[in-house]
Amino acid sequence: MRRPTMYQTGSFTRHHHPKGVFVSRVAGRVVGCVVSCVLAFACGRKTDVRPPDLVAPLPVGNLTAANTTDGIELRWKRPTRYADQSHMLDLAGFVIERRPACCGFVEIQRIDVGDRQRFHRTRQFHFTDSKVEAGETYFYRVIAFTVDDYRSAPAGPVEIQRNASVAPGPAPSPAPARAPGD
Repeated sequence: MRRPTMYQTGSFTRHHHPKGVFVSRVAGRVVGCVVSCVLAFACGRKTDVRPPDLVAPLPVGNLTAANTTDGIELRWKRPTRYADQSHMLDLAGFVIERRPACCGFVEIQRIDVGDRQRFHRTRQFHFTDSKVEAGETYFYRVIAFTVDDYRSAPAGPVEIQRNASVAPGPAPSPAPARAPGD
């Protein structure tokens, strides 16, 4: 195997590679500097720096609670804007909190939003709390959060008392009997 040789021409030192390729030390340094600059300035999306309270999502909209046969169902609309009114694309999920009449709010569920990359995003969300007792009053609130864990102000609270018995929806009425020949 032939060893690379060096020779001097002007102010450049060149290396003779065994495969016949000449590489300049200065050219190598220039290429390295250009690559470093491109990586330093091109990585990531550059935007204006905004305070954390402006990049938090707005609270969820139209939070409602209703008694169902399975428990208490909460419904709400997806927030689409940040607190500074710019369009939000990085909604990660929601935190559901419940408070019985006697105590403070406690997180009972975290719902992840899995549609960030989809063209059509879910607009309406719901959650059913099945761990409730008949006759008890509960307060609920929902908090939206982004992938960077910036949180909205809580939506709610909504107050609801769990009914002792919630009848299922109306049963279908039977078809009328027909006499033969009708």
